[in-house]
Amino acid sequence: MEIWLSNDQILCDLIQKNFSAECFRKIIMIREKADRYALLSDISRTYNNEAVWRYGNNNINEALECLQHALSIFDETVTDQQKFLFRTNKIVLLLKEKQDICNDLSILDDWLEDNYSIIKNKLNRTHNMQKENNYAAILSLYKAACVARQEWFAQKLVDWFGYAAFETIKSNPVNAFTQENSLIDEAFIIKDEIFILF
Repeated sequence: MEIWLSNDQILCDLIQKNFSAECFRKIIMIREKADRYALLSDISRTYNNEAVWRYGNNNINEALECLQHALSIFDETVTDQQKFLFRTNKIVLLLKEKQDICNDLSILDDWLEDNYSIIKNKLNRTHNMQKENNYAAILSLYKAACVARQEWFAQKLVDWFGYAAFETIKSNPVNAFTQENSLIDEAFIIKDEIFILF
């Protein structure tokens, strides 16, 4: 319980764009607690949060390393759903560094092929999609595919989900998530990019 309460505080800090040394100290403290109890799902979550913190402090390479750590924790408690969200964050950072995203898109393509209908059904039942992690991830991936000119992946997202927001993103993908567009809850937006926190 203590770990979750602390994690909620970190999420509040990051949502409020608090990228202070104190926030980082809390992330490390939670990782140490989770490590003590071998809670791999929580450990991986702290690496995702640290990646967002590092991005907020303009350390993209270190943020990418954190996400690689989050993705490399293999355990049944670290779900494929978590890895979907971590990998989406990783793709955003790879693009920032002008690195190739094709391998990561292929991994997500395979996973989404089997799981898109589950995600879509969950999102269809929600009252406010703009506050949902999965919706944020899908919009982020669509932007990434457009920016990287990976039309094959963008088209698959259109075929699977068909959200109206795709048209807005396609018309100006680089600036898709500026505050003027309000396609997604601002809690997800850090420096005009979507990052999923949980």
